[in-house]
Amino acid sequence: MSTRALQRWPLTGRSEALELFSDALLDPQARGIVFYGPAGVGKSRLADECLDRAELEGRPTERATASRTAAAIPLAAVAHLLPATGEADAVELLARATDTLDERFGTERLILRIDDAHLLDASSAVLVEHLVLAGRVLLVATVRSGEAAPDVVTGLWRNHGLERIDLGPLPRGTVSTLLHRVLGGPLEAAGEALLWNASEGSPLYLSELVRASIDSGALTEVDGIWRLDHLDASSDRLVDLIESRLASIDPESREALEVLALCQPVAVAVLEERIALAEIERLEAAGLIQIRQSGLRTEAMLGHPIHAEVIRARVPAGRARRLLVREAERLECHGLRRREDALRVATWRLDAEGQADPRLLEQAALVARGAQDFAAVVRLARAALRQEPTAARTLLLGEALYETAQFAESEAVLADPPVPAADDRTRLLLLVTRSKNQFWGLLDAPAATELLASAVGTFAHHDEADQLLVELASRHTFSNRPILALETLEALDHADDARTRVVRAIGLSPALTAVGRTAEALAVAEQGFLEHTALGDELAIAHPGSHIVAQAFALTDAGRLSEAHDLAMAGHAITVADRSIIGQIWFALNLGRIAILQGHPATARRWYAEGTGLARATGFDGPRRLGLAGLAIAAGVLGDRAAADDAADQLLGLRPFSFLAAEQQMGLAWRSAAAGDVPSARRILRATAEEAATDGNVIATGRVAHDLARLGAPADAALLLREAADQSDSELLEAFAGHAAALVAGDPEQLTAVSDAFEATGALLLAAEAANAAADAWRSKREPRRAAALTGRASGLLARCEGARTPGSVVAEAVVPLSTREREVALLAADGVSSKDIAERLFLSVRTVHNHLQHVYAKLGVSSRPELAEALDRQR
Repeated sequence: MSTRALQRWPLTGRSEALELFSDALLDPQARGIVFYGPAGVGKSRLADECLDRAELEGRPTERATASRTAAAIPLAAVAHLLPATGEADAVELLARATDTLDERFGTERLILRIDDAHLLDASSAVLVEHLVLAGRVLLVATVRSGEAAPDVVTGLWRNHGLERIDLGPLPRGTVSTLLHRVLGGPLEAAGEALLWNASEGSPLYLSELVRASIDSGALTEVDGIWRLDHLDASSDRLVDLIESRLASIDPESREALEVLALCQPVAVAVLEERIALAEIERLEAAGLIQIRQSGLRTEAMLGHPIHAEVIRARVPAGRARRLLVREAERLECHGLRRREDALRVATWRLDAEGQADPRLLEQAALVARGAQDFAAVVRLARAALRQEPTAARTLLLGEALYETAQFAESEAVLADPPVPAADDRTRLLLLVTRSKNQFWGLLDAPAATELLASAVGTFAHHDEADQLLVELASRHTFSNRPILALETLEALDHADDARTRVVRAIGLSPALTAVGRTAEALAVAEQGFLEHTALGDELAIAHPGSHIVAQAFALTDAGRLSEAHDLAMAGHAITVADRSIIGQIWFALNLGRIAILQGHPATARRWYAEGTGLARATGFDGPRRLGLAGLAIAAGVLGDRAAADDAADQLLGLRPFSFLAAEQQMGLAWRSAAAGDVPSARRILRATAEEAATDGNVIATGRVAHDLARLGAPADAALLLREAADQSDSELLEAFAGHAAALVAGDPEQLTAVSDAFEATGALLLAAEAANAAADAWRSKREPRRAAALTGRASGLLARCEGARTPGSVVAEAVVPLSTREREVALLAADGVSSKDIAERLFLSVRTVHNHLQHVYAKLGVSSRPELAEALDRQR
């Protein structure tokens, strides 16, 4: 998208103001509207929209713009409303102005728009007031808050009944809607948060940020989702706008604003050392700074985040170094009383001098780690390690390199630390972090597992020994060996050490979910989260949000889809606020997984695309494989062959990743299904389900085997599903098993009950497929009324499934139902695939394909492929 397409943004969130103007147009007693508010909230844009509406209705309109320059010349802003003849006194001039409007517009009122009416000179203001009170003008004016305005202007709404509408920044939800409308598609949550925080709801700043970011390539569209890599505030228009606001600031005040841009927040008392209190108050009134109370401190910040970006970029390097050193020395003199003070001073020192005290740098790195700012941790820990190496600083750097997806460097740092660990605890944490990087970053599960296994028995104290075992068991969990993981973890269920219990929960909950013990898994994750938050900041341990992810998995696989969705949405919002990219990835993938089961493939594609995009951008190829598999599944369910092919090809181009391996194979199966190669899809699913059952992955067995049943092989899936359901407490697996059994039996009443069960869990597409199968079963029993009722139900459910297009969703209105093979042939033929190609894909002869098509035509009452396509489209 070029920025040319963004020249005029849709007006969003201002419907109330427009309605008031529309009412004023119809009311002969109305005198006008004044849009009042700070710069950038869209006053001029709204006034333009009002004039556009008036012109569409055939009303006469005129525009005027006041300015500081024009204010020096009496009547300059409204000269085009005056007669061109001779000089006149004030009274005569007002009369002539009225006569001129009468000559031009007759008795119809002029709709007059005046931008920046607070800058009108006194004569222009008096003339406008006269025309408004004479009923010759309906005024639409903009006035900037915080600016002095002539009494005549303020009197328009105070004394003369004009409607003053105070405009503020757009709320966050409106900004989200506006961005979606402008970009033509969703923006990932992290990018949306960046734009919201930077613009603070100012439509002007928002539009300039979006334009600049698109021009620079920072804002791009991938897989239908917009992603913002970083903010770009370099727009010339944005810089000119802000610099124009700073033009009247004296050098001392400018330097005070530069201090805020570099070091905010700054105590007001510090600003008073540079500029007078009266000037501080003037800057606050103008919206250039804001004052806030933080504990016992009264602090100042710049009035808007964009001001900081622009001012900081304009500070000369030498002055920036001087200001940073001065602020660092000042804060050091007060003893760094607040925890964040260490981070601020260390950062200032590095920015100004390239180094700082290594102890201060380490302390600052710990603060940054607590704020999930791992890029800052890398910088601070690397500087501290360079000046004075220690094992603790090696650990900080190695972990932060992993979190920022610098996996090869993390391995190099952790494999050969410059200073060996002096104690078992540090040695353990170095081992654990290196193994984590190997497993999740380098995708080398064997090396990650062997590293920990080789250290078993080398720790004297039981706390370190237990922690090593729970970490090793966690690797087994995420390597699809839940039984092995449980054998280790359940022997440590009474660990005394809090950290050991927390790490145990991280691996235990997903293992319990995998084997079908979802209620236990949920309880473990809930307790783990409570203990983790009480533990406080700990190095070499996953974020507490990992327990929330585990809860979402457990709820999903238990069949509690609505609860899982609400929890995952809340977790996603928290990780966006905390800037935890890994957390955002996992919650996005969870939301995609939930949406697929709910029968919302378009929504699933949106979430999978966000998770995949973030994983691609940050280098986390393991989660990226899961996202690509999800995209292939969603595309397959939607019948989008090209998208399914693209996602599956990308997946196959990445290194193998063991976690949720069965679901990755489901992506490949649905790619085949989207291409009409259902037999290949069934072969993939059959082999994957059998392997998952052998490994003890009960949930994976159920999910894969159920798709096998849905794609026309219920007899092959029924036994696997029954065994999986019997080993699990999952309502969803029980419904899966019931569905396959009912399909094998062709029992319409069982299928109806299964449809009810699916709908109760929120699995709408599965409920529709079961209802559709029940309708077919009633038709085969010559029960057309019952069949019609179930067909209607299936159609109603499908209408809520975002265009899902699966073999089981084809609603047959014929008296005799379509067989599984007939459905497969019909779908391919309706998509325009030739009989020869259908024969090749389904391993049939061309003659057999023609026979199947003739049977389909007879059952559906059609005689050609176009009619077939129309009939199937009607039924979806």
